[in-house]
Amino acid sequence: MAVVNAHTFLHVGIPVNDLDRSEEFYTSVLGLTAAPRGRPDSPVRLHCGNAPTPGQQVILFKRPKPIDRSPIDEDGHTHHAFIVTPEEFDGAVEKFKEMGIYHRGPIQWNPDSHRTLYFFDPDGNYLQLADGEEF
Repeated sequence: MAVVNAHTFLHVGIPVNDLDRSEEFYTSVLGLTAAPRGRPDSPVRLHCGNAPTPGQQVILFKRPKPIDRSPIDEDGHTHHAFIVTPEEFDGAVEKFKEMGIYHRGPIQWNPDSHRTLYFFDPDGNYLQLADGEEF
C-alpha cells in the first residue's frame, strides 16, 4: 500500500544556468506563459495553456553553479515532453534545425500513435514535442 495517494501532478522543475535566457526560450519557442517574477533571481514560473493549472506548470530554477554538459551522455534520454498541433509540429522540425536545437525526429514509435521530435533548451535540457497524446 502507498504511503500517500498523490491525485494531481503539480509541476516539473527544470535546472537552468541563466533564468532570463531560459525564460525567453520557453516563452518564445514553446509558447509558455511566464508569471511575473518578484526578483531577478526568483524561479521562473511558466505554464502551458490559458491558466497555471496543476500539471501544466514548469518552473525554471537557477543552478547554483552553471554547468556545461552532454545531457544524453550523462542523463540518457530523460526528457520533458510538450504536446502541439500536427501543423505546429511540422513547422518545428525545420525551424529547430535552423535554430541549432534539433536532435532527432520525427519519430513515430507505434503505427497509430503520435509523432515525436527531440531537441535541447539553451542549457542542454532534453525536450520533446509530440503531435498528440500517448494514450
